[in-house]
Amino acid sequence: MNPLLGIGRGIDHLVIAVRDLETSRGQFRDVLGFTMSAVVKHPGGTENCVAGFRNKGYLELLGVYDPNKEEDLTKFLERNEGAVALGLAVSSAENTASFLRSKGFEVDGPMEGTITFDGVGEAPPAFWRWVGIKNAEPAVRNVIFFIEYDDTARAAFRKKYPDAVEPSPRESASTANHPNTALRIASVWVAVEDLEKATQSYTSIGLRSVCELPFPQLNAIGREIEAGTGNIVLLQPEGLRGVIAEFLKQREAAGIVGVSLEVTDLETARNLLEKRASLRLSPYAGNKQHSLLVPPEFASGIWIEMFEKS
Repeated sequence: MNPLLGIGRGIDHLVIAVRDLETSRGQFRDVLGFTMSAVVKHPGGTENCVAGFRNKGYLELLGVYDPNKEEDLTKFLERNEGAVALGLAVSSAENTASFLRSKGFEVDGPMEGTITFDGVGEAPPAFWRWVGIKNAEPAVRNVIFFIEYDDTARAAFRKKYPDAVEPSPRESASTANHPNTALRIASVWVAVEDLEKATQSYTSIGLRSVCELPFPQLNAIGREIEAGTGNIVLLQPEGLRGVIAEFLKQREAAGIVGVSLEVTDLETARNLLEKRASLRLSPYAGNKQHSLLVPPEFASGIWIEMFEKS
C-alpha cells in the first residue's frame, strides 16, 4: 500500500478549464466522440460536465458561472484554456494530509466539496474531501491534488431526491460507452523546465519514478512517475522549439499539457475523428503502440493521445 494514496486508485480525473462549457461539451461529444454527462454547478461559482470511464476515472470540463466567487480560474481563462489540475484518488484524505505533513509539507485541507441541484432546497452533504500541497515545487503544486469520495453520502442524497440528483460519474462509469471507444486515462503529461528536479519533487511526496522515455512527437524527453493505476509523465523540452518549449513559454510555469487515453479500437477512433473534425491523423508507434495525437485546438487547449494496446 502506498502511504500517500492508501488503497486509492491514484490517477482519477483531469480538470480542463473552458471558457464556454456548453460549447466545449458539444465539441467533446460531437467532434471527439465522448459521451458527456449533464452540467452541474458547484457552490463556489464553477460548473462542470464529465466524460466518465469504466474504471471510474473521468475527464472534467470546468467552467465559471459566477466570476465573483471563482477569481483564480477566471483569471486563468482570460489567457488560456486547458488542463489545470489532476486529481489523484486516495482512500483517506486525512491520512494523505498527515503523511504529507510528516514529510515537511504544508497542506490545504482536507476540505469538503459538493454540488448543487436545481429543485432541491436542502443543502447537499459533502460528496468528497480534497487535499492540496502549498509548498511543493510548481511541477507538483500546480498540477496535483488528492481526493477522497463519499459515494455513500451521494447515493443517500440521490435516493432522497431521485428526480433531481443525477448519478455521479463514479456510479455511471461502469456503463460508460464512448463512440471513440475510450476506456481510461493511462497517463497525464506535465511540462517541466528541469526533469531531474521535477522527478525529485514527485519522489519526495511518496510517488515512484519508473523510467525515462523519449517523446519525439513533442520534441521532449519524458520520465514516468507511477501514480496508482496510471502514470504522470514529466516532459522536458529538447531544445528551444517544440510543443513543450512553447507551452512553458506561454504558461511561464510547469503545467499539464496533455493526456493519454487507452481506447478499445484505434481505427474506430481515427475514422470518427477524421470524419467529424476533418482531420488527417497519422497513427504512429509511440511509447504505447498504435497511437494518434489530437491537437489542442480540437480539445479545449490540451493534447489528447489515443492508443490501442498491441
